[in-house]
Amino acid sequence: PRGTQDIYPPRSLICQKVQQIIAEILRQNNYQPIIFPTFEAKELFTTSLGFTTDIVHKEMYTFADRSDRQLVLRPEGTASVVRLVCQNKLIKESYPLKLYYWANMFRYERPQQGRYREFWQLGVELINAEGIIADYQILKLTADIFRGLGINKGFSFKLNYLGNNETKERYKKKLKGFIKKTVPDLCADCQRRNETNPLRILDCSL
Repeated sequence: PRGTQDIYPPRSLICQKVQQIIAEILRQNNYQPIIFPTFEAKELFTTSLGFTTDIVHKEMYTFADRSDRQLVLRPEGTASVVRLVCQNKLIKESYPLKLYYWANMFRYERPQQGRYREFWQLGVELINAEGIIADYQILKLTADIFRGLGINKGFSFKLNYLGNNETKERYKKKLKGFIKKTVPDLCADCQRRNETNPLRILDCSL
């Protein structure tokens, strides 16, 4: 099907080796693997991601089962991880939970170079931990993975932060004002985004 791919030797062997290297680094950092379903209840994503996101609005593969329950092929992993943790009561007070997953995700978007409708994703979740130390642990883990794969130089971290809900809303308001004055000819998607979630306009490649 359009937007999917076959992976076979030697590329499949390279993928396998990459997974082995990263899994060992994650193990050394006390992260444990989890496996969650390929499909979930639709409301898991409409509730967590919001109805205004592009993923929910037009990219999810949605279907009804024989009992007419609305299900989706997972478009991302974090919502499933949170559901897994809460449903199985894995949280322990004052004890951080370190989890990771390798999983294929599904999004109905326009296929292009390096972007497919089915794609594999590594997700790392540090739960029940907060503050600058938690942020540092994730950044260090990312750097360790790069180095483990032989990417020892030529990369840097660029961090962006929108602040809390109050500062985010102020930013949205200023962004909408700027767009109204300077970019009146928006594509159809961005016209919708401008009304529902203007921050998504920054993702437009048109």
